Amino acid sequence: MRVSGLFSGPKQGLPKGRSMPKNPEPNLLITKLGAAGDINHYRLTKKNNEEDMAILVLSSQELEQLRRKGYEFLPGDLGENILIEGLPVDQIIPDMYLNFESGLSLQFSRICDPCSKLNQLPNIGSKRIKNLLKDAMGLRGWYARVIAEGNVSIGDVVEIHGISSN
Repeated sequence: MRVSGLFSGPKQGLPKGRSMPKNPEPNLLITKLGAAGDINHYRLTKKNNEEDMAILVLSSQELEQLRRKGYEFLPGDLGENILIEGLPVDQIIPDMYLNFESGLSLQFSRICDPCSKLNQLPNIGSKRIKNLLKDAMGLRGWYARVIAEGNVSIGDVVEIHGISSN
């Protein structure tokens, strides 16, 4: 598995309170609070900056499945911080680890359900949000907590590991 995209944001020029889509980045510093320069408006305002939601990880396959359903999403549109090629999303369970060659380590906490804020995306709006909420169930990625802080770059190798015996 490899990192195929990194994102933080929101993009410049978005109205206040919006946190999607995100800016592409060549590398990111990931701390216990999340990706440097990133804002997750929901996490900040509704979840008291909960560390279990520090990073949103999405697989390239999930993005492709949504495209096949007719949604013209680009990487970063769904609010993900890290896009991973080859991530076996059908095998992920809470508490599994993602270890990056840089030493960064994440632990999956919970699946990210699609939310009505996706209507902020230009190609969704109020007309398509109802269908998207149904179509994107199980395809929005996973939230993760940061176990070991570090930098991550596009192309970095990633390994997934089962539940720790600690």
